[in-house]
Amino acid sequence: MREYRTYEEIAADFGIHESNLLRRSQWVEVTLVQSGVTISKTHLSAENTVIVDATEVKINRPKKQLANDSGKKKFHAMKAQAIVTSQGRIVSLDIAVNYCHDMKLFKMSRRNIGQAGKILADSGYQGPMKIYPQAQTPRKSSKLKPLIAEDKAYNHALSKERSKVENIFAKVKTFKMFSTTYRNHRKRFGLRMNLIAGIINYELGF
Repeated sequence: MREYRTYEEIAADFGIHESNLLRRSQWVEVTLVQSGVTISKTHLSAENTVIVDATEVKINRPKKQLANDSGKKKFHAMKAQAIVTSQGRIVSLDIAVNYCHDMKLFKMSRRNIGQAGKILADSGYQGPMKIYPQAQTPRKSSKLKPLIAEDKAYNHALSKERSKVENIFAKVKTFKMFSTTYRNHRKRFGLRMNLIAGIINYELGF
């Protein structure tokens, strides 16, 4: 997965049929799930800080183009949302096969993180304080109310705390299938993303 060559190329290298390689690939995925390489349940408390963020994974142009159109980056994409603790543990991972706004995915995921002491998110999440009073997002400026030094310091500190989730996404995207154009069946995208998240948690000792 770190190389992300086509099944045809790999099958040719090993001298096996492409369909045989596909079956073996799916067997590996099932075996990983059965062995427990997944995101284990994490009990949150007031001592925990969690960070919410989402990333986009480029896909080939689908038949229904608008469903996956990323208006922000002008390409077709699926979206993955991660909730990560300040220690770097991935608590949950949710997938939007059809492109949607960050806050919409957050609401659809219905993740119960209300026990956490702090919930941090970027400016793509507008209104989480209505759901969780302990949520924090960057302060925005306007023509009538520009940011003062205190606001800028707050945003800088928040960005520094949020960097943990960016580091996790960087680890996810060392796997080429998520950093380049995802070419496989979209129905297995969530499974593969969750398996990678489980592997990252394992590597980090969680």
